[in-house]
Amino acid sequence: MNPGRFSDGAIVVYSNYEKRVLGELAAAFPNSAPDIEAIMDRLVDLERIVRAHVAHPEFRGRTSLKKVVPALVDDVTYDDLEVQNGLVASHRYEQAILGDVPKEERKKVCDELRAYCETDTLAELRLFQELRRVCQ
Repeated sequence: MNPGRFSDGAIVVYSNYEKRVLGELAAAFPNSAPDIEAIMDRLVDLERIVRAHVAHPEFRGRTSLKKVVPALVDDVTYDDLEVQNGLVASHRYEQAILGDVPKEERKKVCDELRAYCETDTLAELRLFQELRRVCQ
């Protein structure tokens, strides 16, 4: 791969999870480590920004995405999803991939996980947009 193709633009994430997983991938696949590290260099952790610069009573002292988004963004909710948090998502993913799960159930789990990930991505985007709006 060409490391230069990964060198432009920020990738907004929420927490250090993505960076940790990418670090594990770089260690597991040393031949791809330069490309993976180029991606890691582009990560911007929105939670660190929120923790350092934003306070709201509804956060209740926490800065998790599930606390921050409902307080600051009014058009994203996890309420109608089967999977509503990362711990459940991880467990369901592991079940579907490593467990003895029938094909139909595996498809259902993957659809539920996709819906959860889409909502998480939308939540991060809307939070980013809201923070930009109030800071201009």
